[in-house]
Amino acid sequence: LVKEKIRCNFATPGCELEATFMLVNQSIETTFGVGSAEPELVQFNAMPLTADDFLIEKTLNGDEAAFESLLRKHHKRVFSIARRFFRSRETVEDIVQETFSKAFFSLASYRRGATFEQWLAKIAVNNCYDELRRRKKRSESLITDLSDDEEY
Repeated sequence: LVKEKIRCNFATPGCELEATFMLVNQSIETTFGVGSAEPELVQFNAMPLTADDFLIEKTLNGDEAAFESLLRKHHKRVFSIARRFFRSRETVEDIVQETFSKAFFSLASYRRGATFEQWLAKIAVNNCYDELRRRKKRSESLITDLSDDEEY
C-alpha cells in the first residue's frame, strides 16, 4: 500500500541524482539513481504513529479536545501513582492536576515513539517526590521555629 510518492531531481555540474521516496506500510522506501546508473533501493523504518502521538500532534496544533482525550485516557494511572505516595485525596488531586499541567506545557518536548504513558508517569512520580521534599522542608522549618521560641 503506497500512501505517498515523492520524486526529487538534484543536479550539480557533472552529476545528476534522482531520488524517489515512498511511504509503504509504515516504512519509507527510497530509490536513488545517479545519472544512467542502475537505481539502488534503500529502506528506512518509520516509527508507527500511536493513538497518543496522534492526539499529541492535534493538541500541539491547538485542538484542546485532543488533550482532554489524553487526560481522560491516562487520568486513572496518574491518580493511582499519586495515591501510592499520599493518603489525602486533596493532595492526590493536586498532584494529578499539576502533572497534567506540566505535561501540557512540556508537550513539545515529548519524543514521538516513546510511550506517552511512561513519560506522564515519570512526571507524576517527580511531582510526588517534589511534594514530599516540600513537606519535609516545611516540617524542618516548623521545628526550627519551635526551637527558636524555646530559646527566649
